[in-house]
Amino acid sequence: MPRPPENSFEYLLNYSLIDKYVENLCPTSLHPNIVSLLGIPLALLIYRNMVLKNKWWVLALIIIRQHLDALDGAIARKCNKKTEIGGKIDMWVDLFFTVMFIFGFLVSFYPSYKNWKTFVGVFIISWVFFNINTNFDTHEMSTKLGEWHEQNGTVTLIILWLIWIYVVRI
Repeated sequence: MPRPPENSFEYLLNYSLIDKYVENLCPTSLHPNIVSLLGIPLALLIYRNMVLKNKWWVLALIIIRQHLDALDGAIARKCNKKTEIGGKIDMWVDLFFTVMFIFGFLVSFYPSYKNWKTFVGVFIISWVFFNINTNFDTHEMSTKLGEWHEQNGTVTLIILWLIWIYVVRI
């Protein structure tokens, strides 16, 4: 994701920390694609904890996931490990996370929605949203809504987390 302004919450939560240690990761064999792919098990853990209504675990996992999402790009740029496939992996993992978050939201409120039809429906709606708001070739947001979310992703997710707590009545 592009770097947010230095006075933003997103910068303070993620980039101010990442800037302190990312150069130390350059000599290691840690590849940004591995960091991106860590988002898959995190998305599954977030889904599982949403279904179990573990609100604090969900919040902690969201913050970790957002930090890793910022870290993969920082490693790619700072350590000169940027690849075209890496940008696409990052976006596919973002899409998977979005699907699992929305699916977890629905299933925690309506347990009967835990079926493949709902999952496919959530995937299709998320895919359409991503296609409208994202240019998959350049890995850039193509609408104002997409740009705002990209710069304020953690804030957006914390707001959605609060709505989830309210709706599910945890």
